[in-house]
Amino acid sequence: MSHSYRLAFCNLLFLIEPTMYTIKAPNGDKLTVELKYWSYADNHNLYIGLVVDKDYEDHEVFKWEPWCDLTVNIGSLLPNEIALDVNNFPDALEFVKENNIANLIRYTTSGFVKYPIVRFTDEFFRENSLHILAQC
Repeated sequence: MSHSYRLAFCNLLFLIEPTMYTIKAPNGDKLTVELKYWSYADNHNLYIGLVVDKDYEDHEVFKWEPWCDLTVNIGSLLPNEIALDVNNFPDALEFVKENNIANLIRYTTSGFVKYPIVRFTDEFFRENSLHILAQC
């Protein structure tokens, strides 16, 4: 994507409110999270991280803080597929299903962990494709 198109996407994103999700932390607290998108350097699989809203009064630039990785980089996946990091976020599959983000299509094993491979729902991809394109 050329620099001018990327800039146009980024400017457009200011007009689109990101979707916020509520998740339950291991200590029982409810957290408001947003999805952040990048791509893995070696194979360009989509990376998704969850960031949590932190109330820093005088530091707007540090408003969001990383909370956990939703994805793990395993093999080559299709552009609309992700491997969920259930090793570090055991509720990842439940989270994407409950929020209509993705549906399970298969599992793959790496080491001792069986990772779910999911495909984005059409609704999620329509609503979030500009965010994904601009941030990757």
